[in-house]
Amino acid sequence: MKKKITRIWGIGLVVALMASLMVVAIPASAVDNLWDSEITPGPPPYQILAGSNVTDIAVYNDGEEIWAVTGDNWTYKSVDGGVTWTRGNTGEFTSNANPNLIAIAPDTSDVIAVCDTSMNKVFVTNNGGVTWNDLGAITDATAGTTIDTITDMDVSSTRAGQNKVAVSGYNANGEGNIYVFSVGAVGQLWGELKSKAGFNSSATANTVAAIAFSPNYPSDQVMVAVTGYVAGGTTDNILLEIYSFSHSAWNASAGFGTVYPALVVADTTGGTSAITNGSIALDPEYLGSDDILRNSFVGLNLAGTTTLDGIYQMKDTISKGVDTGQTIYSVAYNGANLIAGTTTNTVRYSADPMASVPSFYPTGSLKSPGGANSTVVAWAGTDAVAGTSGANSAFAVSTNNGKSWNDISLITTPTGNSTDVAVTADGSKVYWVSDQTDANGSFVSLYRNDGGWQRILTFADTSNYFVRLAPDDPDVIYLAEKNGDTVYYTSTAARISGTSAPPAPLLTWQSRAPMLPM
Repeated sequence: MKKKITRIWGIGLVVALMASLMVVAIPASAVDNLWDSEITPGPPPYQILAGSNVTDIAVYNDGEEIWAVTGDNWTYKSVDGGVTWTRGNTGEFTSNANPNLIAIAPDTSDVIAVCDTSMNKVFVTNNGGVTWNDLGAITDATAGTTIDTITDMDVSSTRAGQNKVAVSGYNANGEGNIYVFSVGAVGQLWGELKSKAGFNSSATANTVAAIAFSPNYPSDQVMVAVTGYVAGGTTDNILLEIYSFSHSAWNASAGFGTVYPALVVADTTGGTSAITNGSIALDPEYLGSDDILRNSFVGLNLAGTTTLDGIYQMKDTISKGVDTGQTIYSVAYNGANLIAGTTTNTVRYSADPMASVPSFYPTGSLKSPGGANSTVVAWAGTDAVAGTSGANSAFAVSTNNGKSWNDISLITTPTGNSTDVAVTADGSKVYWVSDQTDANGSFVSLYRNDGGWQRILTFADTSNYFVRLAPDDPDVIYLAEKNGDTVYYTSTAARISGTSAPPAPLLTWQSRAPMLPM
C-alpha cells in the first residue's frame, strides 16, 4: 500500500512540475488582458468640447433626439438624450455662420432651423441635417421692412405639408417685428407680421423678445409673442400678444377678446426697463381657441430694474408674478413642473407652478449645471436638460425635475490632468478627479462612471484634490484638497444621479470647516 501511494505522489509531482513549466512558457501576449484602459470622459467624439458654449438646445418630442449649437460653424446631434454627440457634415455652413439659436419641429425631426444672430442668417434642413438651405435676407419687400437684431426663433408643427419658421427682434429704429418663412411652400419669401391688424399699436413697439408656436398649431394656427413698448415715455409695458394665422391678425382684431394684448407687467420707473432677455413656455395643452387652456409662463430679465425680473404665470390674460427678482434667461414647462435658467448657471424649479401660491427654489451652487451664464433649459421626456455658456460650461441633465444637475457631455473644461481615482467595493462605480487651468480659469471636476460618465461635482480651484469612499457605504464620498484644508463630502451619492429626490433644503454636497490649529 505504501508503494502505491508513493507512485501516486510521484505522478502528481510530475504533473505539478509540467504545469509550472507551462506557466513559464506562456507567451507575454497571452496575459495582456490583465490590464485594460478606462476611457475617460474626453476628448472627442464630442463629449468634451473645449473652448465653446452651449448657446441653445432643441429637443424632439421623443425626448432622446437633442440638437445643440455652440456658437461655432457646426450643429451637434444626440440620439441618446445627450450622452454622446455627432457633429454635422464638413463645411456645414459655407458662409462661415456661427449659429447660436436652434429650433426643431415638434412633430418631425427632419425640419430644424438654426440662426446666427450676429449675421441675421437662418438655415433650415428638411432632411434631418443632411443638407442645409440659407433662407436669405430677412426682409419684407412689400412692407419695406427688415430686421437688424434677432432675439428668438421657433419652428411650428406641420400643417398642410408646411412648417413655419419665425424669428423675432427689432430694427435699427427700435421697432419690434416678427418674420415668418413657410418651409415647403413654393416660391416662399420672408413675410413680416408687425403690419397685421391688432399688433400693439405697431409704431410704439420697441422689441419682440420671445415667440412660441402653439403646441396645437395644426388646429389653432396660433403663435404668441412677448413684446415691450414705451407708452407715453413713462411706463414700460411688457405684453403677451397672440397672433392667428387663419385670421392674419393679432389680439382683439383676431377675435381673442379686448383684453389682448395682455399685460404681463408694467414698470412705472420712468420708461427705462427695456427687455434684455425674454422667454415664454406654453402649457403642453395650450389651445389658442380655448381661453381656459391658454396658460403660459413668461420669463423676464429687464434693463434698469431687477425688481420686476422673474417668472410670470399667465392664465390667459391674467398675470401673476410667481418668482420675481430673478434674472431669468429661459423657461420650460412640461405641464406639471417648471424649470427656469437664469443669467448665471443657477436653475429655478417648481413642482406647483400653476398653484395660486407656487413654490420656487434655486439649485445649490454645487449641483447647478456647470458654466457661468446664459442657462438654456428644456424638457427631454421625464428629464430636464440644460446648456450653459462661459467658463466650465456643459450640457447637463437633471432626473429629479431640476433639483440637482450633472454635466454629462459637451463639457468645455479640458481633462488633461488626472489627480486621483477611486472604485466602489463591488467595482460598479469609478470616481475620477481631474483639474485643469486654461484661459477661462482653474476648475476641479469629479466624474463618476456607472455605465456612462457624468460630472457630479465641479468648482473653481487651483489645487489638486483626491477622492475617498467609505468602505461600508459607497454613497459616502469625500473629496479633499492636497496640501490644503478643504474637504467636500456627500452622504447621498445615490441621489447625485437623481435616482431619488434630494432632501430639502438641497445639500447634496457640503464643505466641512477646516481644522483649526490647537
